[in-house]
Amino acid sequence: MSIDYTRKQPLVPNLLGAVDWRVKTAMAQQGHKLPCQVVSFQNNVVTVQFQMNQNCPLSLPNITIPIIGPEYIRYPIQVGDIGFTISADVSLGYASQIDGSQTPPNFSNYGNLSSVLVFVPISSVKWSASEDPSSVLIYGPNGVVLRDAQEKATVTINKDSGITLKYGSNKVVVDSSGITITGTLTINGKAYTAHQHTGVQPGSGITGGLAP
Repeated sequence: MSIDYTRKQPLVPNLLGAVDWRVKTAMAQQGHKLPCQVVSFQNNVVTVQFQMNQNCPLSLPNITIPIIGPEYIRYPIQVGDIGFTISADVSLGYASQIDGSQTPPNFSNYGNLSSVLVFVPISSVKWSASEDPSSVLIYGPNGVVLRDAQEKATVTINKDSGITLKYGSNKVVVDSSGITITGTLTINGKAYTAHQHTGVQPGSGITGGLAP
C-alpha cells in the first residue's frame, strides 16, 4: 500500500494547534465575568439577568447565585441593582447551600454558570451624593438595623417609625411625636422618677436644684 505524503501535516504546527484548541476549550469552561442586573432577591441570593448586547452569539439564561460578602453585613439588594459575576474554580453549591449540596466540591467540571459564579455589586454615578465623602455612609430603602448576633442590643433607623435604641426591655424611641423612654432613666447616678429637689417652697415658689 502506498502512502500519500501530500496529506501529511508537519508535527510542530499540528501540536501547537492542538495545544491552542485545548487551552481555548478549558478557558471556555471557566466562569464568565459578565455585567448583569438583579431581577429577584430572596433568602440572601439573587437571580440575575446578563446585560449583554443582542448580537452576543450566546443565549444566556437568568441564573440564581450568591452575593459576595460576609454573614455580618446584609446588603438590601433591590431589583434593578447592577453588578457583575466573578467565578470560583469549583462549585459553590456546598458553601452557599443554594442547591442543598451535602458534599464539598472537588475539581470536577461544574460548567461555567450558576454553580461557580458570585454576584458583585458595583458603584454608579447615578447614586445619591454622600453628605460627607470622608465618612462611612450606610442606608437602605427603609433604613438601617444594627444588632448583635443574639439580638440583645438593637439600633433601628426607619423612615416611618423613627430611631429606636433597645437593650432587653429598655427602649428609647425618637419619632415625629417626640422622645419616649421605656425603662429606668438614670441621671448622675439617680433614677429620674425618684429624684428630689432642694429648697422646696409651697405655692408658686421655685425649687432649688437636684438634691445630691
